Amino acid sequence: MSIQYITPSHWIQYDPMAIIGELTEAKASILSLTNIPFQRSWAENLQEMELKREIAVSGHLATSLTPGVPHP
Repeated sequence: MSIQYITPSHWIQYDPMAIIGELTEAKASILSLTNIPFQRSWAENLQEMELKREIAVSGHLATSLTPGVPHP
């Protein structure tokens, strides 16, 4: 016994050719993300670089806000 399915008449209708660029870009993005092997070292290196930047900026701010210390 099969279930009879009737397509609803109030579904959103769109022209696929009008959004083909967006659909292709989305599909390509998903494929590239699923096919690129994750390298934990990449994420760790980026985190380390960001931490060094934050330390450098906070050190510079602490020096520039210290009373009596000449500002460069």
